[in-house]
Amino acid sequence: MFLKALRSLRHTLALRLTLWYAGIFAASSTLAFALAYVLIASVVRERTDEDLREDIGEYAAYLRSGGLDRATAEMRVDTEGDEARQTFFRLWTADGKQL
Repeated sequence: MFLKALRSLRHTLALRLTLWYAGIFAASSTLAFALAYVLIASVVRERTDEDLREDIGEYAAYLRSGGLDRATAEMRVDTEGDEARQTFFRLWTADGKQL
């Protein structure tokens, strides 16, 4: 009885339209979420790069004005407090040796 009802339902226009609409909705939702992800990731990456360039410029200015001691002192100040877990600095010499 149930199987006979399913077979007759399979050929109806309502079922076919429902499946088409469901498929189109699923595909367009996936596309919209993928587009949103790409755009958000791009903005986050751009802002992160911009912040890193800004930090490098600041530390380079500290290095030029006060030498290595001033730059390391500023790095210590920046790594203390709430953001200590999110910050990592490593200094290298011009010939590639780690300080």
